[in-house]
Amino acid sequence: MNWKLWCVAAVLFPLMLGLGIWQLQRADEKRAALDLFHEQMDQPAQNWNAFSQKPSAYVKVFAKGHYLDQDWLLDNQIENGQFGYRIYTPFCFMKLQESTAGRLSQNPCLLVDRGWVAGDLDRKILPILQRPEESLEIAGRTDRLTSTIVLGDNEPLAESPYRVQQVQLEQITTMTGVSLSPWIIHLMPGQPGVYQQTWQPVVMGPEKHVGYAVQWFAMATVLAGLVLWRQFKPEHSVRETSEPSDPVI
Repeated sequence: MNWKLWCVAAVLFPLMLGLGIWQLQRADEKRAALDLFHEQMDQPAQNWNAFSQKPSAYVKVFAKGHYLDQDWLLDNQIENGQFGYRIYTPFCFMKLQESTAGRLSQNPCLLVDRGWVAGDLDRKILPILQRPEESLEIAGRTDRLTSTIVLGDNEPLAESPYRVQQVQLEQITTMTGVSLSPWIIHLMPGQPGVYQQTWQPVVMGPEKHVGYAVQWFAMATVLAGLVLWRQFKPEHSVRETSEPSDPVI
């Protein structure tokens, strides 16, 4: 028995099965997200202020208020092979007022995803952003802020727009001094302050996760077949042969 092969198989086989099952679970999650998104497609827009503490995802909403004068650029956002940023700007429902403690106080604000903007290959050059300064009404779809892969440390936050590797509500709350809702709004095309809106409810469709699951299961099957073949392969005995005798003439 080849103990080394069995030890390797004992580690890799359950790992491959687990990764395949995980990919199937991710596919189910993506299907559920797409189903929920499609259910909300034809629903009329609702007033954000009419929601309870936990609105549903992907609901079309409108909100009246104004943008704050701080923009956050999510780094490393690639669209059609081009490098750029995704723009997030806090949006508040009431006019800011100075509190007795010298801090800004108001009803909770929320973060608005204003879309994608192309970046410059020179990292020192940031895009010049435009944003309406007056009170206005915006429309978009609700969502939760998702975590992104962090490729480096955040830069010192000197002045807006702030380039960050990950958008964090706690950090924005500290910088702006306002209370932010845990929900965000993906701004719809044509809305005030919107840029190129490329947001989709899922980045990778369920069919790709199923394809990855099939690959993991296939590799697990090949590994199991290799181990069984090595285990039950017939051993061919090597026969010693005598020195050949002189040929008979």
